[in-house]
Amino acid sequence: MEQIGYEINWRDGTTTKMVDGEIVTEKTEIVMENMYKELRTFRKYVKSFYGTDSELYPMNASAEQIYKVCEVYRISCDSEYTAVQWGDGDSVDRERVRDILFAMGYDWKVNNKNLNTK
Repeated sequence: MEQIGYEINWRDGTTTKMVDGEIVTEKTEIVMENMYKELRTFRKYVKSFYGTDSELYPMNASAEQIYKVCEVYRISCDSEYTAVQWGDGDSVDRERVRDILFAMGYDWKVNNKNLNTK
């Protein structure tokens, strides 16, 4: 029989509890579903700024590449090995994804030409 020492229900629906001397964090299906919806919304938001067809800041990265970087960024925000925190998909999160794309070699483009190439 498991002994629960304490239980904390967080605002996002996550539960943290002490079970038999170990800390356990659980995410409900609703929390996971909301995270996926949030990620889909964020990917569309980032693509609207940096997608190849964007009128704002088009980059030479495809929608698929942008989506993958968004997912990697979102996962890294949950990592215990980074100080980066998820900002609910705000402009800071978007700019961090942009910086990752730059670090990967993607660049701005205008009229299908990269701005930083000669």
